[in-house]
Amino acid sequence: AYMDIDGTWRTATCNTKLQGAICKLNTGPLSSHKWSYNGSCPKTIEDSSWVPFRNHCYAFHMEVILGQKEAVKKCQKVGGMVLSIEDEMENIFIWQHLQVYESQAKGVWLGMSFNPKGGTLVWHDNTAVSYSNWGQHDTGPSMISPNSCYWIQSSNGVWRLGSCSNVTMGVICKTTRVKGSSISKPAFLENTKTIVVVILSSLALCALVAVALYLYKRRWISERGTFESARYSRTNASPSESAEKNILVSDMEMNEQQD
Repeated sequence: AYMDIDGTWRTATCNTKLQGAICKLNTGPLSSHKWSYNGSCPKTIEDSSWVPFRNHCYAFHMEVILGQKEAVKKCQKVGGMVLSIEDEMENIFIWQHLQVYESQAKGVWLGMSFNPKGGTLVWHDNTAVSYSNWGQHDTGPSMISPNSCYWIQSSNGVWRLGSCSNVTMGVICKTTRVKGSSISKPAFLENTKTIVVVILSSLALCALVAVALYLYKRRWISERGTFESARYSRTNASPSESAEKNILVSDMEMNEQQD
């Protein structure tokens, strides 16, 4: 990669010969580079697979082209925020991935907004924008307003701004590495809601079954009682009825003897 004379970043093979180079000498104290980071990325949620880079994780959604508000909702749904870029290394990391999808999306949204009180740009988590990679003439006072939207171009990694109306971009969601549990809060809450619904449904089903069994048993006891009552009345005749039967039998025997 190299920077063109107009300030844009471009790609080329490593054998390409350029007109010159600029060397940088750091005269200050050496800063130690951190190569290992604590925590891990969340598990895949819906269609979001997270890619780690330093202290953060990124979910690339270049297959969907959304408006700025829809992009915010999509990232919130998976427990992240629309892309923010803190320094040049992060900008290069994002741009390297964007080049693969240049034919699908001309850029991705930046989670940035204008704060009219301070007249400054802030990320969606209210932290100040301390690093930027604007193209030429893109940050004039007349162009920045509360209605402006911001994105990073897939072709060169340069930031642009413009109207939010009728503009669609790809989406990159960003979240911090998590320690311990690898499930983001929104996903955990969603799973908790699902578990509660299942438990309540099971309890309601058990209650219905219990009521049905109670009514069935009550009906069975009632029918059995009626049957036993009828059986008792047939098998237990009164004394007067038995006496009448004996008298009739005796009369019939006497008549037969007289004949």
